[in-house]
Amino acid sequence: MPGISIVTDTDSSLSAEIAASFNIRQVPIFIHFGEEIYETGMNINDRSLFERVDKEGKLPTTAAPTPGKFAEVFSQSFKEDGSESLICFCISSAMSATVEAARTTAREILPDKDITIVDTETLSMRQGYMVLAAAEAV
Repeated sequence: MPGISIVTDTDSSLSAEIAASFNIRQVPIFIHFGEEIYETGMNINDRSLFERVDKEGKLPTTAAPTPGKFAEVFSQSFKEDGSESLICFCISSAMSATVEAARTTAREILPDKDITIVDTETLSMRQGYMVLAAAEAV
């Protein structure tokens, strides 16, 4: 199936190296420690996240990527990869607004593109394994 891009959010627990080896683009989830905001995979990684949690003794809050962030990654897939269509696997809609942000992007920002949004109904590596299986199939 040539011309299909695979995208996921960083809740899939895929390392940047694994994602790159399968040409999977990732949309970062926002991590909030009080007033400080980080983007997973951009300016915070799992190691530094867990070190900070251990040091401070409290969990951060998270926020879904914005439709604009999805639009940026989706557009890169179409332009840079030359994809004709895109499949985006998102963390469960029961746990996050990420799916809705991706759907908003597909529906309102890039309505002329062939984009399929998948609510994985899970998170972490269960989501990651779905993404890897799709990337292998492509």
